[in-house]
Amino acid sequence: MIDVDKAALDFLLDDGTVTTKVGARAWAQLTPVEDYDPKEGGAVCISQRSSIVRDDTLIDASIQVRCYGADGVVAWDVFNTVFTALHEKSDAVVKWGHQEQLVGLILEPGTQRHYILVYFQMFMVNS
Repeated sequence: MIDVDKAALDFLLDDGTVTTKVGARAWAQLTPVEDYDPKEGGAVCISQRSSIVRDDTLIDASIQVRCYGADGVVAWDVFNTVFTALHEKSDAVVKWGHQEQLVGLILEPGTQRHYILVYFQMFMVNS
């Protein structure tokens, strides 16, 4: 079975505008690494929240995406780049992706980091 988080992150990072925007600040985990400082630039965290494995080797996954920025404006900018890269796009592994739900801007308790929370549905080949 594929690593859904890694496949979603690889799919996202195949888009050059995303890598230009966040550089190496993209992780297949729920929150950024502990020493992430939003002043260094935007970041993205991707993690699977649920999936249904089908007999036809297709995974129907719901992916949580957090788009971080030094403030709300930067977080929205990162989100717009991520949306463009993931919504109604596909490749060899991700057969289709679309935005499920946009929660909005959140201030992370404890760290006071700004992020946009959004969910995408992705159908992935289970190889």
